[in-house]
Amino acid sequence: MAINPANYELHDIIGEGGFGVVYRATHVPTAQIVAIKILRLNPQTTEAVRQRQRARFERETQLCAQLNHPHIVSLLDKGYTDEGNLFAVFEFVEGQSLKEMIIQSGGLTPVLAGELMGQVLDGLAHAHQMGIVHRDLKPSNIMVSKTGIKYHAKILDFGIGTFTTQFQPKDYALLTLTQEALGTPAYTAPEQLRGDPVTHRADLYAWGLIMLECLTGKQVMGGHSSGEVFDHQLNANPVPLPSTLVDHPLGAVMRKTLEKKAELRVGSAEEVAKLLASVNFQTLTGSFFLPQGIAAGVAEDITTVSDLATGHYPSQKHLITALAIQVNLEAMEPSEVDQEIIDSIQDDQLTVFKDLATRHGGYLAGSVADTMTILFGYPVKDENDARFAGRTALELMSQAQRRGAL
Repeated sequence: MAINPANYELHDIIGEGGFGVVYRATHVPTAQIVAIKILRLNPQTTEAVRQRQRARFERETQLCAQLNHPHIVSLLDKGYTDEGNLFAVFEFVEGQSLKEMIIQSGGLTPVLAGELMGQVLDGLAHAHQMGIVHRDLKPSNIMVSKTGIKYHAKILDFGIGTFTTQFQPKDYALLTLTQEALGTPAYTAPEQLRGDPVTHRADLYAWGLIMLECLTGKQVMGGHSSGEVFDHQLNANPVPLPSTLVDHPLGAVMRKTLEKKAELRVGSAEEVAKLLASVNFQTLTGSFFLPQGIAAGVAEDITTVSDLATGHYPSQKHLITALAIQVNLEAMEPSEVDQEIIDSIQDDQLTVFKDLATRHGGYLAGSVADTMTILFGYPVKDENDARFAGRTALELMSQAQRRGAL
């Protein structure tokens, strides 16, 4: 495949995803080795979908252009191939992904884990200062290279990243609609899975899960199915810690980053860095086993992106069961109740309902004020979708009655 202008020579494929291919290449004028990501469009999709994929690719380059940090892969160039496909040129990192490193070693030494994840945290701090949330941080999106005797980590792939509201440029294309970007469920914060507005705290949750994976060699929130992974992430149980960490200072850091309620989670990467600076990783000894029954399976390392809100789909049809949920609060007897308290209780109830419906295989299609719609049979159909929807409705009613009696 030729690239215009003809300044690059493509070599082998080093990465491949749903919307793009990454090549190792040479910048001919300087002989520098680079990585080139080329957008790959499916000709069988509608033009509207292809345009959305182009816009998402442009957004990734727009985000990366704002970042200049030693622990984030740098954007060097962008353009179009002779076929008219978008491409972006990134620095080439000679090494392996953190995922590969963990698999090969069965878990990193505490000192190396602390060193690499400290570097990742520093990169996140820079991105967050620029108003950028990665939203898909995971071991396969962290490259590790070695120069001399030192290891260096670099964050890559801001493909579903976004600017926080206050940092969005005036010409920024707001592509993320309801649950458009789920990320990779095994590393995704609960609020992101629910489709709630995402802040930099979601990246810190993912960072905490990766730190634990570095130590244990196991995917902390893995499972044999996506439903099992969603249940681990959305249930009320705290993220499990190895017994070795429970009374160690690092355990306290992990609990702050892995709080499932975003509002209770640690507030910034800088705050985590300060806490991490007081941790002596050399005092971490022994084995790092997760509690029995956790991470029995390994979830697929695939970024989930949904274009449900675009309204453009292939011609294939199948039945979808929709469950509409409305939450109304009424006082049992006349009393003066603060409206903020009522709103807080209502928001909490909606969150409980969303979590329960998602664990039963439901998909949050949208929510407005006190009403939300859950789909069963999207994006993947099941012959029991209607039954799942009915069972969910009954459990929601039972849940509401129990809470109403309190």
